[in-house]
Amino acid sequence: MRAQLSPNSNGFVFILIQSLVLAVILVWKHALDTRMVQPEKMLEVCSYCLVLNILWILFSWRALGGSLFSPYILFMASVSVFNYGQVVLEVLGLNHDGLLGLKFPPDLLAETVLFVLFATSALTLGAFITAAFPSSQANRLSMEISDATLREVAGLLFLIALLPSIVEMKRAITLGEAGGYMAIYRSEAAVGFNAYTNVLCGFLVPSSFLLMAGSRKNPSMRIIACSIIGIYVMLQGFLGFRAGAIVVLVTSLWLWHVTITPIPRKIIISLALVAMLILPVIGVLRVLPADERTSFSAWQSTYAEIDNPLIALIREMGGSMAATAYTITLVPDLREYEHGATYAYALSTLAPNLFWTVHPGVLNSPSKWLVETVSPETALAGGGFGFSILAEGYLNFGFQGAALPMLLIGWGIGSLSCRSEMESSPLMLCFIALSLIPLLIYARAEAGNAVRGIVWYGGIPYLLIKHWPRRARAKVQLGGDVPAVEPIIS
Repeated sequence: MRAQLSPNSNGFVFILIQSLVLAVILVWKHALDTRMVQPEKMLEVCSYCLVLNILWILFSWRALGGSLFSPYILFMASVSVFNYGQVVLEVLGLNHDGLLGLKFPPDLLAETVLFVLFATSALTLGAFITAAFPSSQANRLSMEISDATLREVAGLLFLIALLPSIVEMKRAITLGEAGGYMAIYRSEAAVGFNAYTNVLCGFLVPSSFLLMAGSRKNPSMRIIACSIIGIYVMLQGFLGFRAGAIVVLVTSLWLWHVTITPIPRKIIISLALVAMLILPVIGVLRVLPADERTSFSAWQSTYAEIDNPLIALIREMGGSMAATAYTITLVPDLREYEHGATYAYALSTLAPNLFWTVHPGVLNSPSKWLVETVSPETALAGGGFGFSILAEGYLNFGFQGAALPMLLIGWGIGSLSCRSEMESSPLMLCFIALSLIPLLIYARAEAGNAVRGIVWYGGIPYLLIKHWPRRARAKVQLGGDVPAVEPIIS
């Protein structure tokens, strides 16, 4: 049975505590800037605080009545691993190469880790606020949609996405056969109307999610939905797109958990361990030609060369914190604060690229700027460093100002998570799951990667079903005949 959020009279205490944490961090920032505290000491203290922050995230959300298998926890797990995974290894004495490979001086590392602690604390506060003020949940209209409608729209989206998906997968496999993972990135990107296959194949995953949620009483349809998801995840993994594979797998498991039947904790833990063993090997083999990647001996030898797959995976993922360190180094000395411009360009990605050689959202991408500034050779080779949800906040508003976008993002994630705990509508749960896919990637990316994914591949299927001619039209006014949903915190 799903966890139910319940009123918590101590809820505002969590908000007060989190606000005090932010205030203390700002005092620490002043102490670091004025050298009242040595950078090495600040780095050590903040590193331990980040480890404690993981425990605080889990404890606080559970204490508020939330589930540990929820959008908020999944999102914060992604943020934590990508933005300070190496810090955790440092505290445990398992990061033998040094924090970020010792490429940055101690004072910059101290400021970076302090900022990561500040930004993640602001995300947490935003989630607490949406839990404490759930008025937006009251008096909403809930539309009951039949399972048949979900399946019909799923079938339509599948037909739309099938041929483009085959074309794009065939193209990617052909490129990867000879040149490996990087050959796909080096290929010339389609623009304008020529990019329609990229757009349409994005509806393949939404079609499988809708089919799954609409097949609660239809085992054969569930098998088809799981088969589509399984094939997609395996192909993404084979091509080397680990992030795309794992986020779809995780969100599909969550959707099954909340719409079909709860997944036992043992199965979730087992799947997580298997993924942690496989992903580091994929990261090594994906640069090889396809025939070598399919060799069992290659997998065996690669796995044997990795000392500890789990540590190797966290070390690699945690390297994304370098994007934040570089941003703090370059801004505002070499580039002025953006004052929200990157978020505006992210919104521009909602418009298809029909009129530009390069979409403005891509042309002004923070990740593009970073790799071209720090390593032009890598940029010319088609590579990149990625970016970070935290680094983008700093790029726009600086250290203290980053609290604003982090609060808003935390509020949004908290809203989705709260809604998922109170919802029974498969349609809304599908929308949340589809929104969660780009949000999990956003932890090591930029807003432009999330906005289009949420609106196009979450919002369009939602609106399509909402206005489907044969949908069930039973509407329930919450607060009327049906008891109003109770807030998380009261």
